[in-house]
Amino acid sequence: MPLAAADWPMAQSVEQIAANLATVRQRIADACARAGRDPASVRLLPVSKTVDDARIRMAVAAGCHELGENKVQEAQRKAEAMADLGVHWSVIGHLQTNKARYVARFASEFQALDSLRVAEALQQRLQLEDRTLDVFVQVNTSAEPSKYGLEPDAVGDFVQQLPAFDRLRARGLMTLAVFTPEVERVRACFVRLRELRDQLQCYAPAGLDLSQLSMGMSGDFEVAIEEGATVHVAFEDLGTLKPLLLAQGWQLKVLQAGVDPLDDAEAAELLVVLGGPISANDTETYPFVTDSIALLQRRLQQQRPTLGICLGAQLMARALGASVVASGGKEIGFAPLLLTDDGQRSPLQALQGIPVLHWHGEGFELPPGARRLASTPACRHQAFAIGQHALGLQCHPELDARQFERWLIGHTLELAQAGIDPNDLRAQARRYGAPLAAAATAMFDHWLQDLPEMPR
Repeated sequence: MPLAAADWPMAQSVEQIAANLATVRQRIADACARAGRDPASVRLLPVSKTVDDARIRMAVAAGCHELGENKVQEAQRKAEAMADLGVHWSVIGHLQTNKARYVARFASEFQALDSLRVAEALQQRLQLEDRTLDVFVQVNTSAEPSKYGLEPDAVGDFVQQLPAFDRLRARGLMTLAVFTPEVERVRACFVRLRELRDQLQCYAPAGLDLSQLSMGMSGDFEVAIEEGATVHVAFEDLGTLKPLLLAQGWQLKVLQAGVDPLDDAEAAELLVVLGGPISANDTETYPFVTDSIALLQRRLQQQRPTLGICLGAQLMARALGASVVASGGKEIGFAPLLLTDDGQRSPLQALQGIPVLHWHGEGFELPPGARRLASTPACRHQAFAIGQHALGLQCHPELDARQFERWLIGHTLELAQAGIDPNDLRAQARRYGAPLAAAATAMFDHWLQDLPEMPR
């Protein structure tokens, strides 16, 4: 996260620079505390723009061993003049192809990659220098014509080309927020970058790391910290199930898979495993998938109440010994379930004839010993049950239509690739949201009432 320090008092000594750094780091720690984030996950990158060599040497003595610079040739001059200091230089400004040779010689990092022409130029020069370079893809989240960077909708296709440039090591995305005192407009830029990152992690080529977010400067870095606080995709949550659980007296605790320890989920009276934009087969890329499957195996063997929705149902199926396979196409939109005889006798009967949200490209095979409850023309296995304690739903009856816009924003690239118009989905959500909420509440209530008796 680059931090420009132009508005801090001009320090005249190592001690003054150290004091300024301590102030900034305290503000970082405070912002992390508000966001529930580890301060160690935030990287501070002071920028040396317009700063003379003597003061840079003082900054290094005060503990700054990574520095950013906007202008390529100025960065190279400083790198050569202070080669004895071992500084890692990050070029954070726009790069013309004819200056790629400079970056290839000295920079450790380039944070403004926004064209294949620049990628090709860097690749050629890095091969000659026998070096590699960490890069961030610059995204124009503010839609300002004066700013460089790819449009958000173009980033997906761009990153698909990056594996061809083996000298470039992708590290994440970078953006410059709109320059305004209106905090919410600034925040929107950071939210857009985070949501884009989360979406790209589903579709990026294997081995391509886009996990880091470089965003925030001296005037807005605290907002950037708050919005870069988690890799959880915020558009899938308990939806209309949440008020029902609270009304029945359940105490809720949310765990972010891959971020939070799952120990508390082991003995939970009820575990609800929700959806997410990854595959239940992504055990190599996302180790928490393996941990989640093992957790579900233990819970299901103990017949502890467990509900899985979308990815959650797929993880349950894998825990029970079934496969998760590609569906042959995306099923995205609202359609009613076709209930089996077992489904007609189950809580899902409340959903009869009600269009339910479907959003998946993979599906589960029926686990051994499970009862198949529902299907759609595009998906043979939409729901299964094991006894009274386990229910897996490929669909999304929990959808709260009032929060549906988060889904559309979070799945921007997926919708574009599938050729689906978000306006059509919006119209469906407005039409079916209320009847779905009522039917789903009745269905979940029935299932909860039928759970094996357990102490609260």
